[in-house]
Amino acid sequence: MMFIGAVADLSWRMAFVVLVPIIGGYELDKHLKTSPSFIILGFILAMTGTFFVLKRILKVYGGQSTSNSKENK
Repeated sequence: MMFIGAVADLSWRMAFVVLVPIIGGYELDKHLKTSPSFIILGFILAMTGTFFVLKRILKVYGGQSTSNSKENK
C-alpha cells in the first residue's frame, strides 16, 4: 500500500514540476515573440525541479523500504 501512495505522490509532483515551467516558457515565448529562450529556461527549471523532487522522494521513502526488508529477514 505504501508503494501505491509513493507512486501517486511522485506522479503528480513530477507532472507539476515538469509541465508548468515548460508550458509557461512556451506561453511567454508566444506572448513576447521570442525564440525558444523561455522554453529552454523552462526546461532547465523543470530538470532542476525534477532533481529536487526525486531527491526528496528518495529521502522520504528510501529509508523505509530498507528498514522493512531488514525486519523481514
